[in-house]
Amino acid sequence: GFQGRMMLSNAKGRLSKSKADGDGGFFECAWTEEGLNLRIFVIIKIGTSISAVTEELIKNIGPRMEELLEIRVGSITVAVKGMLTDKRVSSRDIEVKRP
Repeated sequence: GFQGRMMLSNAKGRLSKSKADGDGGFFECAWTEEGLNLRIFVIIKIGTSISAVTEELIKNIGPRMEELLEIRVGSITVAVKGMLTDKRVSSRDIEVKRP
């Protein structure tokens, strides 16, 4: 697991406490001919490898969705919206995508 190294955020890079926070959820999805395209928004704790977190998310989410929901995943994009230092989020806009 991520053990506090990664938190879900919304598209604006704010920590997402719930879907009802008024800023949207922590993911977007769209259906295409290739299947479901999923975009997940995260904030990563400073000192954590961005590539390790994004690769782990992509590696785990696609197969689980395909298995549990019986849908084809077209692509997964992990959008790193910020880096968390003590209590402050420094804005970032890094996207890692797996087709």
